[in-house]
Amino acid sequence: MKRSLCKPHLWLIGICLFCSFRLPAQRNDSLKIKWKLHAQGYVKDLQYVTFGNNPDTALFETLLHNRLNFSLNNNKHFKMALEVRNRLFAGESTRQQPGLAAMLEKDKGFVDLSWVLAKSPGLILHSQIDRVWAGWINKKWNVRVGRQRINWGINTVWNPNDIFNALNFVDFDYEEGPGSDAVRIQYQLSNQSGFDLALSPGKDSVHQNAALLYRFNKWYYDFQVLGGISNGDMVAGLGFAGNLGTAGLKGEISYFYPYYTNPNWTDDNLSASFSIDYAFRWGLYINTSFLFNADGASKQNPWPISAPWYNRDLTARYLMPTKYSYFLQLSGNIHPLIRTDIATIYGPGLSIFFLMPSLSYNMADNLDLTLLGQIFYDNSSGTFRNMGNLLFLRFKWSF
Repeated sequence: MKRSLCKPHLWLIGICLFCSFRLPAQRNDSLKIKWKLHAQGYVKDLQYVTFGNNPDTALFETLLHNRLNFSLNNNKHFKMALEVRNRLFAGESTRQQPGLAAMLEKDKGFVDLSWVLAKSPGLILHSQIDRVWAGWINKKWNVRVGRQRINWGINTVWNPNDIFNALNFVDFDYEEGPGSDAVRIQYQLSNQSGFDLALSPGKDSVHQNAALLYRFNKWYYDFQVLGGISNGDMVAGLGFAGNLGTAGLKGEISYFYPYYTNPNWTDDNLSASFSIDYAFRWGLYINTSFLFNADGASKQNPWPISAPWYNRDLTARYLMPTKYSYFLQLSGNIHPLIRTDIATIYGPGLSIFFLMPSLSYNMADNLDLTLLGQIFYDNSSGTFRNMGNLLFLRFKWSF
């Protein structure tokens, strides 16, 4: 039976809100330790419409998104953090997805920190804690325990090394990315080298993750090597970042070998991504990237994984359904307060093409307005045909 609305995490949020306004700092005179509580967050109003070639198929949707971030530290060795995202889905798109509430409520972490607080046809209120951890820092050591972001990725778009929290570029509204329930121990050998060990227990053997990463600098390049287990695979990876002349050059390679029977895959896989980016003096920024997925589709045939490529729960093993994928992004300011951006992804194996143009206006220091589109095309029949469109209008107020 589902828990009542009076949940422990809501009490914790209330206490943190109270403290953030009434108790900004506390001092223990006997220990001479000063604790500070910081609170910040944002509120987003995201209006969007989905439609195909026929305007009569248009579905309108509203997503209200609130995030609350709290951190407590003593400026010495200890720090704690709590971050909560609350979302209200309302509209025809929600009404036509009867399984959306169940999907949102299912927490993939070791601890269930996701709740659907209210639901009805066409409306869902969802709350999730995606960061809650305690940390200790002492000279070269940094230890964290709890739900946290473990970012091992180097590239902007596709990250085969990001075995704990793979990001989805298409899911633009979740800038922070998901977290993992983990114990993380970092040891710094020097300013440019160190070890990073992360252990993330899962609810079953398929979802257990444990890996060790070593970072170092050589030939003016930053390198990293990693090895461990990830979602039923043994994995080994390599990443690098540096300059190619005046342009930036980055790369990630990971090899996955299944050690545990998984219903989604039984074969090994190699995933590799490379990117070059360059910023012109007059403001234009270009980012190009290439992804190789050895087990992806290279011909006009179904992808071996049944999940669609537009999936919020990507893994480092399968970042795209095609064997070869290409990315191009152009961005720049057309006015000091207005930024424009256009990004494209092309997968020749399945002949899929994705276009995402956007226009952002900085209305004030803490208020932004963004107009963004997502257009999907398919060329499996020999000619490009539109498979769907999304148009977003987002107001974001940060505090």
